[in-house]
Amino acid sequence: MPRDRGEARARGFVALTGNRALAGCTAPSLLWVRDHEPELYGEIAAILLPKDYVRLRLTGERATDAVDASGTLLFDVAQRSWSGRVLEALELDPAWLPRVHESPAPAGRLGRVPVAAGAGDEAAAAVGAGVVRQGDPVSIVLGTSGVVVAALDGFAADSLGRAHAYCHAVPGGWNVLGVTLSAGGSLRWLRDVLDPAASFKRLMLEAEVWEPGAGGLLFASQLAGERMPHADPKARGGFVGLGAHHDRGALVRAVLEGVAFSVRGVARAARRPRGASARRPRLRRRRAQRAVARDPRRRARPAAGDLPRAGGRGLRRRAARRRRRGRLDGRA
Repeated sequence: MPRDRGEARARGFVALTGNRALAGCTAPSLLWVRDHEPELYGEIAAILLPKDYVRLRLTGERATDAVDASGTLLFDVAQRSWSGRVLEALELDPAWLPRVHESPAPAGRLGRVPVAAGAGDEAAAAVGAGVVRQGDPVSIVLGTSGVVVAALDGFAADSLGRAHAYCHAVPGGWNVLGVTLSAGGSLRWLRDVLDPAASFKRLMLEAEVWEPGAGGLLFASQLAGERMPHADPKARGGFVGLGAHHDRGALVRAVLEGVAFSVRGVARAARRPRGASARRPRLRRRRAQRAVARDPRRRARPAAGDLPRAGGRGLRRRAARRRRRGRLDGRA
């Protein structure tokens, strides 16, 4: 398949499902089972996420919520329903899929007690932190991985798939979610390699001795591949700039800073869910510069205020020199 056509299809898939195809999601996992364990695949009666299987055993109901359904790659996130187009393309039986509810809606009963549909852990935590509407502060949770969640009032998928676009746990809402795979896990890895008996408090004290930058020591935190903003399961981490003057505290400092910058990259992608739109102002500036260069009248005496601010400094300087020459010629 030509590269351009493949990229176009990938963008179309992201626009439909809100996400790019990543290992571990439900759809790729099902296709793997179909290809490698066909006998097991032939026994499938229903597809349920772990919490939904617990609900099935408690209440007898096959159900899920819009948040968890968003991560299956079988869901039309914008329409909040299973995607017939994806299911048809992948040749998967729609009858396997459970009914989808909004997170707080009843989705079964245990005796007289209603059982809510529920939500994914990140979305539920974001609601608890007050991240419910667009413009609210983002939620950042650091565990083994680092997760950033921002609320959206409408569906907006990043055209490059740099962040997940999910339904939110708030009915009728959406969120954009970014993940870096080795956040706290990077610090734990370093501690376990150097001294498993060392306390994290001790490591923090040693790191505080070093100034920001850790004496030129940098750390890339991709110890288990990376999810976002650059999805690559084969990515690997490492230290750069290690010298004889560095000690354990410098290593800890570098790990903390490397993780912080990784989370920052995820947060930036989460705050700009539409990758293409971020480049439009620059394109407009370039068009303005080309228009100035093509038009001899504007090229002769352009007004500095009309020139684009970013990237137009040289043009403004040349315009100012031309005006000064014109005044001098007039005096002569």
